[in-house]
Amino acid sequence: VGFLTPSIQTFSLNSTDINVTVPAGNYKPDYVFIIFKDKSLANSSQVNSCLNSNGDIQSLQINLGGEMYPSIAQQARWGSNFVNQFYEQYKDCVVKLTGECSMSLQEYRDLYPIFAFDLTAQSIKVKNLSTQVNVIGKRNSGTPELNMYVIVLYEKFYSAQYLRNEVLPKS
Repeated sequence: VGFLTPSIQTFSLNSTDINVTVPAGNYKPDYVFIIFKDKSLANSSQVNSCLNSNGDIQSLQINLGGEMYPSIAQQARWGSNFVNQFYEQYKDCVVKLTGECSMSLQEYRDLYPIFAFDLTAQSIKVKNLSTQVNVIGKRNSGTPELNMYVIVLYEKFYSAQYLRNEVLPKS
């Protein structure tokens, strides 16, 4: 999937509480993707750096102008493979953007957990009103320390072209 976004924000997490604010500017954010990487493995040549960490995330939500996405916090227990809600959320976002999702639940759970949030149901944004994307969640444990990458997609910067199965920058 190709896309254009003004910035990718990086945050360092070392506790069980997650409360991160991403300034979104004057654009209406449509999708948020969050990836966690184990900070201790960042410079390791023994580990595939493309793999993501599940961060031992228990719950994760987006607060956008007082509206919570999803409205009820998704719950996960990674050790017991109870991650279907996060996977379904990811899959729904990818299908809306590209027409299909080729990542299986097992690949998502074991290799590439990507937390995805569809914000397209939000009310119409008032022009020139600044937006902040607040990421709120809990981890089951505070270790290891994580890098959190937040990618915000704005309707202004992408257009989905389902017939060719790709997402392109708007021209």
